[in-house]
Amino acid sequence: MPTEHKFRKIGKYEIQSELGRGGFGRVYKAYDPDVKRFVAIKILVSAPEHDLLARFRFEAAAAGSLRHKNIVTIHEFGEHQQQPFLVMEYLEGQTLQALIASRQPLPILQKMAIMSQVAEGLQYAHANGVVHRDVKPANIMVLTDGTVKIMDFGIARATSKDAARLTETEFLVGTLRYMAPEQFENSDAGMLGDIFACGVVYYEFLTGKHPFEAPDAASLMFKITRADPPPVRQSVPDCPDALERIIGRALAKDRSLRYQSMEELQFDAEPLAVGLRRKRAEELLQEANSRAAGNQPESAVALVRELLDLDPSNHEALLLRSSLQQQVHQRVVKARIDALLKEETIWPPNPSCQTRSKCLSRSCGWTRKIQKRNGHLIGRERCNNRGNGRPSWLPRPRRRGGPTTWRGLFAKPRKRSNSTAKAPRPEAWWKRFARKWSGGRTRAGEERNWRRPKAF
Repeated sequence: MPTEHKFRKIGKYEIQSELGRGGFGRVYKAYDPDVKRFVAIKILVSAPEHDLLARFRFEAAAAGSLRHKNIVTIHEFGEHQQQPFLVMEYLEGQTLQALIASRQPLPILQKMAIMSQVAEGLQYAHANGVVHRDVKPANIMVLTDGTVKIMDFGIARATSKDAARLTETEFLVGTLRYMAPEQFENSDAGMLGDIFACGVVYYEFLTGKHPFEAPDAASLMFKITRADPPPVRQSVPDCPDALERIIGRALAKDRSLRYQSMEELQFDAEPLAVGLRRKRAEELLQEANSRAAGNQPESAVALVRELLDLDPSNHEALLLRSSLQQQVHQRVVKARIDALLKEETIWPPNPSCQTRSKCLSRSCGWTRKIQKRNGHLIGRERCNNRGNGRPSWLPRPRRRGGPTTWRGLFAKPRKRSNSTAKAPRPEAWWKRFARKWSGGRTRAGEERNWRRPKAF
């Protein structure tokens, strides 16, 4: 049951349910009747001061100017009952905070892919003059298809003149966990603050633990400014050394030793990701070959598809995919043929009918194709004899000069099917005599088929 909400309609948007709430705002799921789509609306419920409203509008305009695949899209900014609100795209998925709390055993390569998208989105925002200032797992959404979206650009700073002082204690602790050391000295961290927060999120995503875990705010501030985090390999033994060095540089206390841009972090992380993708591709190729040898082409095709997503230029994988697709196609065709043959051939219910060629039962109900009369296909015939004698699927003897049995005398004529080809009639006797009389020769200028001589 959705959470009860105060608003039923904000502007033209119809409120569907409440998604979440904080100290200064709420987020609703709404429906846009004009575009016929679902959107998310964040509205400030605190007392709107003039300066606060101006800064909120400025931050909304700055975030709304960003158009990137890894940044949530803002559609509209407005006011409802003297309360400012933001309309943004509705995302279906789970936050990175929920993903970390679920303890899902994700491979390091997949975690690096998610954090790479986070770095791309932050780099695009920094290049356009927008600093997030509140990078944390709760503001990173992982969609069902694996796409990452960064949310809440500048909202934390826009909700108050001094977010660290005017927010509640619990919200302050939640914000402090991802603050850079220089932010406690009343200095603006800027892009380097986002880089430090990204390093904290990276560490927490890999290990499942916060690098500066502390019971209270004072201990947390001391660890952020003075203590070094535990090594990543202490919690994740299979973590590459290069990745641990990247995270360590992002968490450097000294601003000059830290990455100066997200682009530099990407330059160091991308070669490592390429190496891990190649290693994973080799493992998938070996597993796909083993499954193909074990007559499991369907599962092998799925592995090859995943392999090509990692390394599209792998020649062995391309050849293996083509051969596996042929095997799968042959299996599908064979299954269809077997199904059709099963429908065509109905085995006799009588247990005395052991084979088709020896079925002499009068109660047999199965059908078959027969060929007779010089190999021409007569059609389908059903074995439904009722008395003694020859089964109906055996060829009838040709009667010459009249019936030889009472059964043949009173037998009904057989009906020919439409596809029956009539057997060729024998050659006339006078043509055979003329050929023998002429020695196989024909007169010049005359047809081969002579007319019947008058003497005969």
